[in-house]
Amino acid sequence: MLCPNTYGKTWKILSGIVIAVGYLSMIFFLLLIGLFKYSNTLPRWSIGLVSVIMHLIVPLIFLPTASIAGSALEFLLNLTYDKTITTSLFVLALLLWIVLIGFFYIITLFSAHTVFYHDSVATYFDGRSIFYSYIFNSIILFVAWISKDLNKDFPYFVGAIQIVLNVFLMYHVFQFPFTYIFLNAEFGATLIGSTFAVIGYFISKSYVPLRYILAVSTWFIADGVIYFIMKFYVKKLLLRTEFTNNKSAIIQFRLAVATFDNSFLTGKVIDMLTQGTNDYTVRLEIAKFICFFQEFQPQFTAQLAMLRNSNGLSLGESFLFYQLRIVETGRQPLCAVDELIPLRDETKRIEMKIRAAWKYIQNNSEFFAPAIMEPITREVTACDHQWQDALNKYPRNALLAEEYAHFLVECKCDFDQAAQWHYQALQLQDGKIFKYDAACLNFLHIYPEYAVKIINKTVISTMDDLDVKAKEDSLGQLVEHPRLRLEFQRAISGHITFALPVLACMSMLKCLAFLAFWIYLISTFIGTFNQSVDRMTLIKNSTDIGESTALSMISFALYFANHSDILPTIAEMAAVIGQDRVNETGYVINPFYSYLLNAHEFIENGTNSLVDVYNGMIEAIIDGDKIMNSVNTLFKTNYTIVYANSLFMNVNGGNESLAFIFSNYFMTAHALATKGDFDMFDTTAFDMFNLASLIVDNINKFAETFVEEKGYEPGQFKTSTFIVIAIVYAAVFITSDLVLIFVLNFRMMKTLFACKKFSEETFNEISSNIFIAQISTDAPNMSASISKTEKNNTKGILLLIVETILTLLMLLGIVIFILAMRRTSKDFISMSETLLYAAVRKSKAIESTYSLIIANSLIRVADDSGSLGEEFK
Repeated sequence: MLCPNTYGKTWKILSGIVIAVGYLSMIFFLLLIGLFKYSNTLPRWSIGLVSVIMHLIVPLIFLPTASIAGSALEFLLNLTYDKTITTSLFVLALLLWIVLIGFFYIITLFSAHTVFYHDSVATYFDGRSIFYSYIFNSIILFVAWISKDLNKDFPYFVGAIQIVLNVFLMYHVFQFPFTYIFLNAEFGATLIGSTFAVIGYFISKSYVPLRYILAVSTWFIADGVIYFIMKFYVKKLLLRTEFTNNKSAIIQFRLAVATFDNSFLTGKVIDMLTQGTNDYTVRLEIAKFICFFQEFQPQFTAQLAMLRNSNGLSLGESFLFYQLRIVETGRQPLCAVDELIPLRDETKRIEMKIRAAWKYIQNNSEFFAPAIMEPITREVTACDHQWQDALNKYPRNALLAEEYAHFLVECKCDFDQAAQWHYQALQLQDGKIFKYDAACLNFLHIYPEYAVKIINKTVISTMDDLDVKAKEDSLGQLVEHPRLRLEFQRAISGHITFALPVLACMSMLKCLAFLAFWIYLISTFIGTFNQSVDRMTLIKNSTDIGESTALSMISFALYFANHSDILPTIAEMAAVIGQDRVNETGYVINPFYSYLLNAHEFIENGTNSLVDVYNGMIEAIIDGDKIMNSVNTLFKTNYTIVYANSLFMNVNGGNESLAFIFSNYFMTAHALATKGDFDMFDTTAFDMFNLASLIVDNINKFAETFVEEKGYEPGQFKTSTFIVIAIVYAAVFITSDLVLIFVLNFRMMKTLFACKKFSEETFNEISSNIFIAQISTDAPNMSASISKTEKNNTKGILLLIVETILTLLMLLGIVIFILAMRRTSKDFISMSETLLYAAVRKSKAIESTYSLIIANSLIRVADDSGSLGEEFK
């Protein structure tokens, strides 16, 4: 358990990494859903990444997320960590944990009911035990973190729950959830080991190694014992020849497949299950495994025929039934796939749109070609991806291969690939096979023992016997005038497809650059604002040191004058003023209060101000504020100190820094004020007055350093730097936009010139005989739609102009912001100077007033005693 006081930073970093990985995975899934919704297909790389996230990342962060939520709640209950950060981590971890529970349930459900996923997810038959194991342990981790805050004996209750859940999961172990027997044995051994670890905790809470010793030793023993028991149980179960119940029959069938048992190879266990029950779950389980074997195809077809009328299938069973129907359809060469009807309609629409587009180009010499060609190119690419996904799903379907060859000719003009797919379609009709389906490869990854049995009965054909002459013959069956179509393909290839995506990427980079620059400016402004406030606080605290020094020195002087009968006593002043007119809140130095106590209070205030100055300077240095002049003034600038000897003669005490003078004065003054009644002619008192005069004379110079020095502020953002940034921005973004548009138009013009060479008869000749009628009827509507698209392209140009204007406005906004920051910086400096000036004037006024009071009293007493000469009067 990480203690926040010791490992707070480590805990926060690790928790942030786990939560970030979880949310990034969820965002990736949402983006894939949006991409699939937009293009009806997914890139191949994304499918592999999805598998990694589902079966590696999600299980890895499932339990840590629950632990983070529990630890964050425990920290909040104990108030042992930063409340804002801990609350945020708790909320984020709790939400992520809830999402992962639902997501992991779907993963385990579909992974146990599939024939298409990778081998890493098909290593178990039943996903319930895996899901229960994760959800139970995550709950225990969550509760264990907060157990000590609820009850001191609560850990024992948590351990008892752990034992009960382990017993529950042990029941599922003997339901054989995993494909391999040794995995089930290790799963059970892990449960027994964790149970004995809890027992070790109950036996000796203080002796930690006992738990590990019990856990490891019992795991090794239980692994061997459970594996031996399971082997014996499996051997006995496979000898059963009579049907007992559905659950036992399913386990027997799975184990027969997993152990390569003869009862499965001969079909005896299949006959026993089909004759013993009509349950849909059992039939799905049979069809799931026999679909890969040629000799079991009649039974496979029969099981699916019976399942077509099934009702009440669960979500996982429905998912499995859908995949089995895909397997069945994919192995029938002349079977029409109903789910691909929308794809066929989309292909015909694209064909008509291409023909109508080129007719429109021929009849209209002035237009902006990207408005027409970019949407067509995107549609052709998306449609091609869908055809390839369909071919991977149904690799043995001849009708699908023939339709894809037609798509290659009509939409892509790829004659070489079209000829190959046409030849492959003819061979598929004769029963030949060109590739294994994904389900078969997945099965062989898990059960390589069946490779010989499956592969030896399947003959894979190749394209090696398809020579050039055969390609020409195949192409002649597809379309007339292949040479004209080749010219047509060259005209189409003059179009580039990367222009708009690159423009979109440049716009995104532009936005990110602006966002980063604005974040930099705003963060700099916030830092400067805080820096200026801190500097004004330092000015205030520095002047408070001088004011406290002056007031404490005056309080001592008043104390000496009062004890020398130079000033009236407190009782005499109260009698003159009157008790009913005394207001203690209206005095800088309260005359109705002990002068020594006044001095002590001023010394305490000055000491606190000095501590605040030191702490503020340390924080400013940590934050990167440049206050070296202030540091040098405080610690490196030396002043001559004068001490009084026993004869009250001034003695040079050497040179010391201002920081030493501060500390020495407040220490000496505090000692005298605490001492109480003392002789005013004590040399320590004279030394204190000498130090006070140095502080009062030089404190303002020290405070001025916080006004003169300025850290890095937006006001100091150089104009030349901004000009460089603007030039770089214009060169990278605006120039690149213009270059891309120029290149796009140039390539478009080449395509137009190539297209103009074709006559109207050529356009008709390069279309198939079936498609000519469609052009005559549908092309006018298509031309009208394309004309509308061309007019809408003006909006695109307008958007480009608006984007450029907005870019210039944003640059202008940055200029205005920088100028405003310069003005604000000057305002901060003026405020600091005004604060310093007001503090100095206040201090000087106080010193002058009390100095006049004391001087007047001294003159009055001297005059009364006759010691003042006539000349001085």
